[in-house]
Formats: sequence, structure tokens, C-alpha cells
Amino acid sequence: MMKTSSSTTPSSGSGPTTSSTSSESGPPPATTANYEGPDAFWVPSLDHYTRADVEQLLHDKGFKGQIVVTGDTDPKFARDELVCEQTPASGKIAPTGTIAVKLCNTYKAPEEGPQLVGLTVDAATKKAKEAGFTGKIETLSLSEFDASCKAGSVCRVDPGRWYLNQEHVMTLYVNKSLTISTPDQ
Repeated sequence: MMKTSSSTTPSSGSGPTTSSTSSESGPPPATTANYEGPDAFWVPSLDHYTRADVEQLLHDKGFKGQIVVTGDTDPKFARDELVCEQTPASGKIAPTGTIAVKLCNTYKAPEEGPQLVGLTVDAATKKAKEAGFTGKIETLSLSEFDASCKAGSVCRVDPGRWYLNQEHVMTLYVNKSLTISTPDQ
């Protein structure tokens, strides 16, 4: 996965400045959280917020400083990125100070449904229904014989992610029957 870097500054000048850098340079830069001025900004916990939510929350609370974002900043996975670290974690900073957050990718591969290939047609049908499949189940023969598929068992299932397509048709493919004959003498 390639990481990207960018920098954006709101045109109004009233919102926070956001910078993004690659996490390959290490953890977010340290900032102090012990500012005691009358205009001190209390840093909220930003754990498990998205990048957009962090910017909106801090803007709504009147933060006019800089937000430094590091971590998994690949736009392709942006919807799966949540804050997993922040500096400072809590405390008061100047309203024009810096808050650094690290985004972590929370993407999880989709869960694979129950395996039906290799089961008998009856066992595959039963397992699909137990998994909640409510659509029609049909059985067809493969167009060509598959030597790697055992006779009487399911060789292929269509659609491949049938467990996500609950109210349609699932097709169980079994091996094509072969007839072997010998010539008469």
C-alpha cells in the first residue's frame, strides 16, 4: 500500500490547518499539553474518530491551530481509517497549538461464508439453509468433466459469495457424468 502526503488549508482562515504526512517517519510530533493561558483549549479524546470527524469536532470547539495527521492516509482506504493515537492525549494547549493524530486502517477482509464445495448436494443444501440462505437452490452439471472433483459432490458454487446474495438463485455444480463403454468383439 502506498502512502500519500498532502497539505490543505481552509480558504476562510478561521478553521484549523490540516497537514498530512506519511507515518513512515515515526510517531506524531510531541506537543506540550500544559498551556495555562486564559484562552487555553482543552484537547478532547479523538480515539476512533474519522479524519473528517476530527477536523469538524475541533473546528466546532473553536480550535484554530494545526492538526497534523499521520498514518494510513491512502485515499483508497480512507473510509476505514480511524484515530488510534493522538498527541497530546489530553490537557490544555494554546488555541493556535498543534494536535497530532495517527490514523490506523481498520479494514477487515470480508467474512467468507460456509464452504459448500466438496460436500454432497444434500449436505451443501442443508449447510446453505442453516447459514440463512432463503433463495432458490438449483443443481446443474458442469459443462465438462473435472477429474479433480469427486463424483456426487459439489464442484463449484455460483455466485461465489452466495451468502451475501440471500434472496436469489444459488447454483451447485456437480461433475458431468461420464459413460465409459468398450467396443463389442
